[in-house]
Amino acid sequence: MDRISLGEIASLVGGRVIGNPGREVVGVASIEDAGEHQIAFLASKRYVRFLEECSARAFL
Repeated sequence: MDRISLGEIASLVGGRVIGNPGREVVGVASIEDAGEHQIAFLASKRYVRFLEECSARAFL
């Protein structure tokens, strides 16, 4: 499975990493389904309440 670092993702989307930019993810999933090696996308502030329950490695 291909891996990409959080730093690479930040460069691609014009964002910044809070934490370790060298951490890698292997996939994208919804905030409800994300696992520990995936990144999840928060489309709206209303999803912030799910952050504590989510296992995602990172959030965009």
